[in-house]
Amino acid sequence: MLLAISLQLWCGNHKFKSDYIDSLHTDVESHIYDKDVTKRIDKLMKASKEAKDDRGIAMAYKQYIFVTSLWQGQPDKAQAMLKDMYRDVKDKNKQELSFINAYKYIIYGFQDLGRYHSAIAAAKEMANNISSPKVFTIAHFAIYECYKDMRLEDMELKELSLLIKNIEKGNNYMSANIYTYAALSYIDADRQYDAQALSCLVKAESISTANKGKTNDAMRDFRENFLWYTYAYYHLKAKKGSIDKAHYYMELLEEDKSDDSRRLLYALRMEENMNAGRWKEALAASDSLVKIKQEMDIMPYTEAYYSDMATIYKGLHDYPKALEYMERFKALNDSNRIRQSLSNSEEMSELLNVKQYEYENMRLQNVIKDRKLLTANIIIGLILVVLVLLVLVIVQQVRASRQLKAANATITKAYQRTEHALAVKNSFIKSIKHEIRTPLNGIVGFSQVLTSMLYDKEEYKQMTDVIIEKSNQLTKIIDDVLYASDIQNIPVNLEPVSIGDLIVNISDNYRGVMPKDGEMIVAPVSDGITVNTDRTLLSKALTLVVDNAVKFAGNSLITISAKQHDSHTEITVSDCGKGIPKDKSEWVFKEFTKVDDFTQGTGLGLAICREVMKRLQGSIHVDTNYTKGCRMVITLPYDGIASS
Repeated sequence: MLLAISLQLWCGNHKFKSDYIDSLHTDVESHIYDKDVTKRIDKLMKASKEAKDDRGIAMAYKQYIFVTSLWQGQPDKAQAMLKDMYRDVKDKNKQELSFINAYKYIIYGFQDLGRYHSAIAAAKEMANNISSPKVFTIAHFAIYECYKDMRLEDMELKELSLLIKNIEKGNNYMSANIYTYAALSYIDADRQYDAQALSCLVKAESISTANKGKTNDAMRDFRENFLWYTYAYYHLKAKKGSIDKAHYYMELLEEDKSDDSRRLLYALRMEENMNAGRWKEALAASDSLVKIKQEMDIMPYTEAYYSDMATIYKGLHDYPKALEYMERFKALNDSNRIRQSLSNSEEMSELLNVKQYEYENMRLQNVIKDRKLLTANIIIGLILVVLVLLVLVIVQQVRASRQLKAANATITKAYQRTEHALAVKNSFIKSIKHEIRTPLNGIVGFSQVLTSMLYDKEEYKQMTDVIIEKSNQLTKIIDDVLYASDIQNIPVNLEPVSIGDLIVNISDNYRGVMPKDGEMIVAPVSDGITVNTDRTLLSKALTLVVDNAVKFAGNSLITISAKQHDSHTEITVSDCGKGIPKDKSEWVFKEFTKVDDFTQGTGLGLAICREVMKRLQGSIHVDTNYTKGCRMVITLPYDGIASS
């Protein structure tokens, strides 16, 4: 978050009505992060309301909102408190600063949770309810931050334009800070904005120089070292930038010696070396930057980090590592975008529901007011109500009959469309199995030929090995997706299956392919365990479970066992790997879910297992009581199943 979060203790010219209320307020401020702070705020609120002290009431609400939104992470609840604050504080103009801070805490709370649409809505509400240039700047700076975090570049630049126009009209609040961040956004946007970026930097430096050593609103939260960083970044990126000037500002950062300046300096060194093609120096600067961020408790492994590392290793001609980092970048980027899309959808849905609730509540209040205004005779009114109700019942019955007919027609059409869609899907799946596998087989075959031809050229061999490996991965991904989409059409063929023989056959497939430190054993299984089930489907599910164990715990001991109970048969696959967290023991069976985003695969394996076991009228689950790694338990009905 770019604006500093702090509980401001400003008292101004308006004092509390009594020393007792003043002491309660001071007590809350000094214990604001204590567990019992709400009890202290309760005392301040009670005393202030009894004394009808507007300032005390406003301060108590502001403190409630700070704790609720930022400390407890419940900005929605804090936003509801703000409505009570508007109701209870009589002289809102004198307590304006408390309202400003309350809005800020709510906005920051939503930003911390990644709920940017709610933060924008709160910022706009703040600007509408408190009319002043200073509040306009605070609100639109928060909106700018949200658009920047959501990567909506056009909206980000639009907010910057509004902020800069507001500054140029005479409002200097946070102006140096805004000019600096505006310059950074213009630099990252495109070289066509180089002139605007330099203009903003010059203005920020001018304001900084004029206010050197002063403490005022114009310089609130301003960091001079960030201005140096942005200047240097401009000269490294701009078409007309000067490398000498970039070095001048980098020297200022080096002389400052603070952790923040060191972090910014190494980011610039990495950028400079990458621009110059000095890849080893860029890698060293990146490693130093990671260490500094870790010392500052800042997460270093971001999308930008993986993207930069992919570029550096590509420059070093280490293509396998470059590909590894690019895959990590794509995985994190896709994960963040999916998470943001889901968050945006849920948040917009919630906002719409809130608006609908407010509308319904307002409508209900209007109905209640209207009823209070009725002065007609009670008996006549009751008769009219009965008549209206009878008419409504008749109208409703007629309308319901029409709607039922329309609904039946719609359902019939939907059913026909669904049948057609299923037929198209089945036809597509049959076609795609052949159409995709044929070119993939060609790619793998010719890659193997290339490998044999270029066996003495290590760099080319690395590339062909990568092609073969990725083609095989793509083939498996396609197989999983097609199997998952077609699983309901696979017939269930029942026959007596020896569980012991099935386990031995599957374990034999992994001989010679286990990692060096790994071992797979089959616990003794009674010859008498025979289940009436589908051998192919059960083999598919068990193979996928064993694949998972080898993938995530192949360097440890993997044990496959089976046990007969009175009413069912259990097959267990146990490993000594990292295991699956208890809170994700059901989540992992959903489609496209992976505990580790960087692990190869579609996230379909366990979802397919769950569907297969449903077809076999059995089940699969994670044994959450097993603590040495992960244990998957497949359960089959002992007496056989009915055909699906």
